[in-house]
Amino acid sequence: GSESNPFKTLTHASSLLTAGDTLLVKSGIYHEGSLFRYRKGEPDNPILIAAAPGDKPIIDGSVEIAPDSAAWEQVEDDIYVTTIRDTGEGIGYVAQDGYRCWMYGSLDDLRNDPLETRRAWFFDGNGNKLYVRTGTGRVPDSHTYNVAKLSYGVYLEGSRFCIVRGFEIRYFSNVPVRISGPNTQGNVVIDNVIHGAPGAVFLKGTDTFDNAVWRNEIYELGLTDFSWHAIKGSSYARQGIMSYSAGRG
Repeated sequence: GSESNPFKTLTHASSLLTAGDTLLVKSGIYHEGSLFRYRKGEPDNPILIAAAPGDKPIIDGSVEIAPDSAAWEQVEDDIYVTTIRDTGEGIGYVAQDGYRCWMYGSLDDLRNDPLETRRAWFFDGNGNKLYVRTGTGRVPDSHTYNVAKLSYGVYLEGSRFCIVRGFEIRYFSNVPVRISGPNTQGNVVIDNVIHGAPGAVFLKGTDTFDNAVWRNEIYELGLTDFSWHAIKGSSYARQGIMSYSAGRG
């Protein structure tokens, strides 16, 4: 990989990283997930994975359905359906024009809307069918949808002394950034923009320690459109940063 002849994927490039290496990433949308696992830097010789100067790379776990794509079929009233192939990681998040849609667990709930969320979806894994209700009075073909098909973006499991800097990380079914696993130590996630997922950052494990989530912009569009009852009456995740048995802070 060189500036004039770079590697094509983050998955391949990151598989080659050892202590002291720097991976500079050019602008583009990288539809990849579970990145940077088991990379081993050293305290005085870390691995740096960063946006190239002046570039804005995006790590994106979704498939996009563009307006006027003719992908949608009307089922009834304001319920529409399209076919989305599940990659095996689960469909766990859908955005409409960048705003979170509410996840219902059945087609009946989507139809009846017991939480009065309006903009909502249901995925039938048996038939790979995604059902939506726009909540706008317009058809889905007038909106852009991002359907998350990958669980994790940056997944620092078993990684040590890696620095991840300068990315936009978005649209994942679980969390864009996960730091977990035995001897996951000394990693730094800094100066990234993280959004579009049930949760943003997840740290887990008593043997996961001395990691820093630092100076990132974390946000979620659309939650304020839903009622207090919907937010508090549901287990649908909405955490910015969650530390689960991963130490103080």
